[in-house]
Amino acid sequence: MPRLALDVLPPAVRQRIERIYEDAEAHPQDASAAGRLAMALHAHEQYQSADAVYQRARQLDPASFAWAYLHGLVQTRLAQWRAAATSLRRALVIDPGYVPARVALADALLQDAELDAARREYAALVQDYPKLALAHYGYGRTTAVLGDSAAALEHYRAAVKWAPQFGMAHYALALTYRAAGLPDRAATHLDAYRRLGARRPALADPARERVHAYRSTARDLIDAGARLEEQGLVDESIGRHLEALEADPVAAQAHVNLISLYGRRGQMDAAQRHYEAALTLQADRAGAHYNWGVLLARERRVDEAAEVFRRALNVSPFHPQAHNNLATLLAAEGKLADAATHYRQAIANDPGYRVARLNLGRVLIALGRPREAAEQLERLVALEDNDTPRVKHALATAWLAAGDLSKARKYCEQALQAARRLGQTELAAKIEQDLERMPRQ
Repeated sequence: MPRLALDVLPPAVRQRIERIYEDAEAHPQDASAAGRLAMALHAHEQYQSADAVYQRARQLDPASFAWAYLHGLVQTRLAQWRAAATSLRRALVIDPGYVPARVALADALLQDAELDAARREYAALVQDYPKLALAHYGYGRTTAVLGDSAAALEHYRAAVKWAPQFGMAHYALALTYRAAGLPDRAATHLDAYRRLGARRPALADPARERVHAYRSTARDLIDAGARLEEQGLVDESIGRHLEALEADPVAAQAHVNLISLYGRRGQMDAAQRHYEAALTLQADRAGAHYNWGVLLARERRVDEAAEVFRRALNVSPFHPQAHNNLATLLAAEGKLADAATHYRQAIANDPGYRVARLNLGRVLIALGRPREAAEQLERLVALEDNDTPRVKHALATAWLAAGDLSKARKYCEQALQAARRLGQTELAAKIEQDLERMPRQ
C-alpha cells in the first residue's frame, strides 16, 4: 500500500481511514480490502491516493467492475481523461449495461477532445435511452464544438424537456438561442439557470453510492439521502436520514427531510413525529411547516394545511412555494383575489417559478381579466417542457375570453400537438373537445 497523507482530514475521519489502511496492509492480496481503502480515500477527496489504491485493487482483481469504474471516476477528478476513458471502457467490457459508466466514458472522451468517439457514445445513449437528459446534454455539447448548432439546439432542448431542473442545460440552451439571434428565448433559460445554478439530474449509481457511504458525518449522510431521494429510492433515503440522526441526534435538517419522505410512504404518524421534532430543535422551521403542509393538503385536511402554510410564511415571508400552495388552497375555496395576491408574491420572490405564473394566469381568467392573464402566460411559452400543453391551453382560454379567436385557435392547436407529442392523452382529449367547440372567425 502507498503511504497516505491524511493530516488534512478531521481526526475522526483520519482514524477511520487509518483502521481501513491497517486492514489492507494486513491482507495484501485481498482486493476487497484495497478497494475499501480506495473508496474511503475517494469519498474524502484524496484523489491521488485513491488513484494508486484503486490501481492496486485492479491488479488483485482484474475482473472487478467496481474497481475499474470507480478508478475511472477518480481519474476524471484528476483530469486524466485518456486514462479515465481506458478504465471506463474496461469497466464496460465487464458490465456493458451500466449506464453511469457509459455517460462517464462519453464525458471523458469529450473532455479529451475525442469528438467523433464522444459523439458516437452519446448517440448510442440517446438511442438506447431517449429520455436520458445527461446524454442529450452531452450530445449537444459535442455537436456544438463540431459546429452543428442545429443539432446542439435540438439536444439541449431535449435535455431541458426531460430534466426541467437541469441548470447547466438551461445555460447551454440560453447561449445557443443567443447565438441564433433569439434573445427572448435566451433570457428565459438564463433566468432558469440563475434559479437552478449548476444542478444536474441524478442518475442511479449504486457503485458511486458505495463510495458516498464512507462519508459518515450527519451532513454527509443527509446529502446522500437527498441524492437517493432524487433517484426515487425513498426507503434507502429514509435509511440514510435515520443514520444521520444516529450520528447527530440534533441534525435538524434530517427531521425536516423525513417529514416529506415518510409522507411519500403514507406514514403520516412518522411524518408528524419528525415535524414536531424539527420544531423542537428550532430547525428550518419554514421548511418543516411547508413539508407538513404539503402532506396535510394531500390528505385533504385543507384548513390545517392552510394554517401551516401561513406559519411557514410567518417564519419566512419570502417562501415562494408556501405562497403558491396557500394560493392554490384559497383558489379552491373561491377566494380568487386572495389567491392572486399570493401567486404574485410567489413570482416576486422567484420570477422563474413557472407553476405559480401558470396558476396566476388561470386565476386571472376566472376573475374576468383575460388580457392580464394572457400577458402572464405569454412569458411561459418560450420554454418547452411537460407543462407546455397546459400553458398553451390556458393561453387559448385567455384569448378566447378576450375575444381574440385567431390567437385562441392558434394556441389551442399548439396545445393539442404538444399534448399528443408528450403522450398526455387525457389532456389531449380535453383540448380536442375545446377546439371543436371553439367558434370560427
